[in-house]
Amino acid sequence: MTWTRVAARIDEAPRKPPILAASQGFAAGDSATGRSRLPDVRRRKALMRDKRFVAAHRGGPLTLTEHRLLAAWAADCAEHLLPLFERHCSDSRPRLAIEVGRAWVRGELKTGVAQRAAVAAHAAAREATDMAAVAVARAAGHAVATAHFADHSLGPVIYGAKAVEAAGGSANDEHAWQLTRLPDEVRALVISALERRRTKSCT
Repeated sequence: MTWTRVAARIDEAPRKPPILAASQGFAAGDSATGRSRLPDVRRRKALMRDKRFVAAHRGGPLTLTEHRLLAAWAADCAEHLLPLFERHCSDSRPRLAIEVGRAWVRGELKTGVAQRAAVAAHAAAREATDMAAVAVARAAGHAVATAHFADHSLGPVIYGAKAVEAAGGSANDEHAWQLTRLPDEVRALVISALERRRTKSCT
């Protein structure tokens, strides 16, 4: 499949802003109206974003190699969850989002395609009815969105726990599996960022 065709498939998905948990540092939409509160969201995200995840081309410390390692790891984590989605839903958008994320890692497509794939995956989450499936689609959306902002790589960890718990599994076991896949080059960054989020959530 060519990435031109992939982009066409992504464009067939509903174009609604993703509804994410603002308390977790991600953009939030208005669930009552379906409208996005983008100006306020951007201000909140600017305050909450971990500057260590800012890419070098944006003036941050994160190298392209590290960015790609984070995106590949996020794709691994989201893909590990896919069976929990696909046992309930035939929607291909979360799987396609992960494929797009891997293609971005290989340098085969531009970030804009990854952004559209993220929107499509979050649209799939809104349409799912099973709670585990919803969380998996969110994880896939964040995995591919890592191409845009690297701190989205934490999304599959957060939503992976939600997905596994909703399916009756162990979030601790899933987290342990994720850490075994985490590249050494970004291990300290990710672990400290997750600990920082846990600390903030307890305050």
